Amino acid sequence: LNNDSFTFFRPQVNSQEIFAHGRDPFFPAWTDTIQVNYFNSEAREFMINILLSLTELCDGVRCDMAMLSLNNVFENTWLGSIEHYGNDKPKSEFWEEAIKKVKEKSPEFIFIAEAYWDLEWELQQLGFDFTYDKRLLDRLESDDIQGIREHLEAHKNSQLKSVRFLENHDESRAITKLGKYKSFAATTIISTIQGMKLYYDGQFEGKKIKLPVQLGREPVEKVSTTVSQFYDLILNITKHEIFKFGDWKQLYPESVGENNLSFQNILTWQWKFKNEIRVIVINYSSGTSYCRLKFDITTLNENISLLDLMTDNVFNRSVNEIKTNGLFIELKSYKSHIFAFND
Repeated sequence: LNNDSFTFFRPQVNSQEIFAHGRDPFFPAWTDTIQVNYFNSEAREFMINILLSLTELCDGVRCDMAMLSLNNVFENTWLGSIEHYGNDKPKSEFWEEAIKKVKEKSPEFIFIAEAYWDLEWELQQLGFDFTYDKRLLDRLESDDIQGIREHLEAHKNSQLKSVRFLENHDESRAITKLGKYKSFAATTIISTIQGMKLYYDGQFEGKKIKLPVQLGREPVEKVSTTVSQFYDLILNITKHEIFKFGDWKQLYPESVGENNLSFQNILTWQWKFKNEIRVIVINYSSGTSYCRLKFDITTLNENISLLDLMTDNVFNRSVNEIKTNGLFIELKSYKSHIFAFND
C-alpha cells in the first residue's frame, strides 16, 4: 500500500483489509474497480456463479479487458501479490472453465471479449463467441489499405467471430476521428465483411462528442441528416439474407494502366447466396481511384445489368469484358459501389 497507493487501497468499512484496483499492466489502475484474484479457486467459483446468474437476466455478456484474466497475463501483472498469497498458477484458464459451465446451462448464451495484444484467437479457442477487432479499426484510422486487405485474409472462423466497430464507449466518435465521408467508407467496409457488427449509441445520428461512461446525462447534439440517411441506406442494404447466409470472398483490383497505381486504394469483395451476388467496391482514399475488377459470373448472356444499391444507378456491361479485362471502376474520394445482380 505504501509503495503503490494508486493501485492498492483500504475500504472505508473494515479498513484493516487491503484491496487492489483492476489494472492493465501498461497503464494506471482503474479506481472504480476492485481486482479479483483469478489464481484463487474460490474467487473463480464466485465469478462463475455470477455469470450463471446472469443467464437468467440477459442473452449474453461483453467481458471488459477479457485477456487480463488469462493465466500468463494475470501472472505478469500481479506477480508480487500472487507470491505474497502463495497462489499457484492454475492449470486451466478461467475463461475455459467459466464458459464451459455457463454453456452447459445455457448453450445459446453469448460471450463477447474486449481483447487486444493479438490474444483474440486464444480467447476464441477458450470459448468466446466473439472478440473485439481493434486491429481493423487501427488500420482504418491509419489508412493502411494493404494492411486491411491482409487482415481480411485471416481464417474464416476467426473472421466470423470478430466484432467489427468504429465506435464504442472507449473510442472517439467516428465522425470526429475520421471525418464524415471517410467514416462512411469505413462503415461500408465493416458492414459488408464477415463477423459481428457493433454500432454505438449516437453513431447513426452523427454525434461528435465522446462521453465518459460515468456521465449521467449527455449534451444535446443536432442530428446530422446526411449521416442518418447514410446509415438508413447501408443498414437497409445489409439486412438482406445474402450478408448473413452467403459466401464471402475477397477480390483483388487490377490497374487500368501501368502508370496508374490508384487501384491500390480500392478494397473489394463479393457475397454469393443461391443465384444472387453482391460486389462491394470501396475507394478508401481522398482522391479519385480507378481499377479493373474481375468477379464470379457464370451467366451465358452477353450482357449483364449491375444495380448499384448505393445510388440505384444501373450499369449494363459486357460479360466477356468483365471476364477478360475486368469491369472498369472509377470512384471518387471515399465513394463506394454495392452492385447487385443475379447470376
